[in-house]
Amino acid sequence: MKKTILLVTTVIVTLIALNLVHIEQEDSNFIYVSITGNDQNDGSKTKPFRTIKKAASKAEAGSTVLIREGTYYEELLVKHSGTKSNPIIFQAYQNEKVILSGK
Repeated sequence: MKKTILLVTTVIVTLIALNLVHIEQEDSNFIYVSITGNDQNDGSKTKPFRTIKKAASKAEAGSTVLIREGTYYEELLVKHSGTKSNPIIFQAYQNEKVILSGK
């Protein structure tokens, strides 16, 4: 009985650890942009970039650029491309209102 409980506990802990690794890997495909950010940041959720241009320069196939609410006064030129199965996606963060207004 004790061996069964130990085995079940080990399996549960292993599954939780694998799930956390998967979430961390998944999060690494996201690049965040905010009008309160800074292009010297790392583009993470807590340290977003300031410009979409900076995020576009860091985006690779499979990346998703999540843009926080605000008006971005910049021209956007995407120099990298994704693939058919791993596109680069630019989208508003959780349906926030984003306006891209070129200069």
